Amino acid sequence: MTCLGIITARGGSKGVPDKNLRPLAGRSAVAYAVEAALGCRRIDRVMITTDSPAIRDAAVAAGAEAPFLRPPELATDTARQEDAVLHAMDHYEAAGETFDMLCLLEPTVPLRTPASLERGFDLLESRPDGEAVFSVAETEVSPIWCNTLRDDGTLRGFVDERYLWANRQEVPTYYKLTPVVTLSRWDTYRRKETFVHDTALSLPVDPVEGLDIDSPLDFLVVETVLQRGFRTSADIARYVGAGA
Repeated sequence: MTCLGIITARGGSKGVPDKNLRPLAGRSAVAYAVEAALGCRRIDRVMITTDSPAIRDAAVAAGAEAPFLRPPELATDTARQEDAVLHAMDHYEAAGETFDMLCLLEPTVPLRTPASLERGFDLLESRPDGEAVFSVAETEVSPIWCNTLRDDGTLRGFVDERYLWANRQEVPTYYKLTPVVTLSRWDTYRRKETFVHDTALSLPVDPVEGLDIDSPLDFLVVETVLQRGFRTSADIARYVGAGA
């Protein structure tokens, strides 16, 4: 089974300017993505699709290939990442290069490990009924405690009455999508044009590894975690326990 690793990193980030290039504990988010991909023995080639020459150069310096700059229309605020992936697939197919699978590597999860990527491949290979894998992490805040606000400003109906007096341990565990591991069979992605569908398999990962940079606060948290050398929830729990 051959696999193409595709790193998507456009230059125009609004929430965190230049988040793909800003140093995180000495390296850029793009460099972390390339390193994780190259460390996974199941990924045969690693490429980047970007509209930014600076991001392209950083990825190439880290070991990725960059056969083109992404067309501007695929790098706007409203452009779909899925279309950028399809564009990259088109490029390799037009060059006569074929792969059995593709692995999407978003740079916004710099704590991704090659071991988690390997687990994703193992899961997909063990489940003939599965056509894709998308990682999930336990949510920090249960959606049970979240809601929209009423026009009258009251909390009427904010929490389901079944859980109004529940302790944290008594509510269901919820998970959120996190792009640590995003795999698909090549032909499946061609048909579905997404990684999230009924035949995609969930792969739980540690919430620390699943930290995703989408806001300035996210960037600060991830930067702090990297600087302190934490990699798992257990690392942080030990640190908090030692400091108590």
